Order: sequence, then C-alpha cells, then structure tokens
Amino acid sequence: MLTKFSFFILLITIAIACRKTENIVNENETNPPAGVAPHLEFVSVNKLLVREYLDTLVFTIRYLDGDGDLGFADADSMSIVLKDSRDTNNLIFEYPLAPLAPVGTNLTIQGELTVFLQNPIRINNQSASETARFYLQIRDRANNRSNIVQSPDITILP
Repeated sequence: MLTKFSFFILLITIAIACRKTENIVNENETNPPAGVAPHLEFVSVNKLLVREYLDTLVFTIRYLDGDGDLGFADADSMSIVLKDSRDTNNLIFEYPLAPLAPVGTNLTIQGELTVFLQNPIRINNQSASETARFYLQIRDRANNRSNIVQSPDITILP
C-alpha cells in the first residue's frame, strides 16, 4: 500500500520527468560558464495550438548548474516556477524537483527537465481564442534563481 509520501513522490515523478548528466560540460561547446546560479535554455514545447481543458503542454528546458544543488529532498519545496503572461495577477504554477545530484556534493551538472501544464484555460471566456506565453525559472537549494526563459506564443482554443 502506498503511503501519502510515496504517492506524492510517484506523482512528482510522473509530473516532472528529469534527465541529468553529471560532469560532462564540454569545453569545446558554447555553453555559458557554470556558476552557482543555474542557467536555463528553452528547448521546446510540444504544441503551439491547444484546446482548453483538454490538452497538456509539455515544456522542455535545458539546465546547467556549477555546484549541482538543484532540487530539494523535501517534496514540499518548490523549485520550478511557470508563469502565465496573460494574467495580471501573476498566475504562477510551482513544481517540486528532487535533487539532481547527491546532496552535499559539488558537481557541475547539466541536462534537461520536462515540465507539464495540464488543461490550459482561456482567461477571457468571451474570446474565441487566446495567445499565451509562459516563463520558466528554477531555484536551487542556496536560493539562487536562474535566468528566465520563455516559450513561443501558444494559442488556446475553446
């Protein structure tokens, strides 16, 4: 039988699929220098046209962190922030992230994160469609915040 904690971890694993690669920063590539604050790069989004309440947006971002302190052992700590550009009240979705490197180590890590947003909605139900842009940022255990990356415009249909 699943405990509440095990069930929560299972949901996190389903909601955020993470792939990490440790210590493979190639000096011949044009990567930014690995610092203590994480660095993000927007990779892709699965759809640019979605149906309200029916589709799921899947954002893929690439991360680079010079000290490997991305993610929290405490599942209640939110690391990933997804902000919707349409909402003037700062509609923000927050997601937990398990540690991507062993806690207490100091490793340069890089890889990709996948963030899911289920059932996108239109804010103005009177409009035939809406265009949204989403912003993603990540926070590490030292409370350093990454740069903000943005999605392309996404059209939400009724």
